[in-house]
Amino acid sequence: MSDIQKAFEQALPDAKPVQDWYCTLYLTERWYGGAEEGGWWGSTVTAVAHVSYKTEAEAEAALAAVKQLAIAKTKEAKKIHGDVCLQQLDYCEQRGIDDANSVFGEVDGEDSYSVRIENELGESEYSTSRYYE
Repeated sequence: MSDIQKAFEQALPDAKPVQDWYCTLYLTERWYGGAEEGGWWGSTVTAVAHVSYKTEAEAEAALAAVKQLAIAKTKEAKKIHGDVCLQQLDYCEQRGIDDANSVFGEVDGEDSYSVRIENELGESEYSTSRYYE
């Protein structure tokens, strides 16, 4: 903390720090890590869009409005994932290939979207290791 910040807080002991509230749209990508130990999955959660608000109530109102977007985007991602899987299986079936993974590799999971209210932008981002440890 800087000297000026300390002096400011001493001059105004009842002052509250400025706090922003973020309504953040997150993308969760699920991926197949590999067949080790019977197969394992991981995921990466990334902030893809956000808006800053000065009050929690404003952010909560925004969350309510954006939840439907997250639901719609998740449904869309599920359909896209299913279509890709179906195309890969059809391709293999037409060519007499029994193991689609030998042609296309392991299939990752479908994406999903969620909305969160947070005080620090991106505080819900995370990723698990893509390598077996």
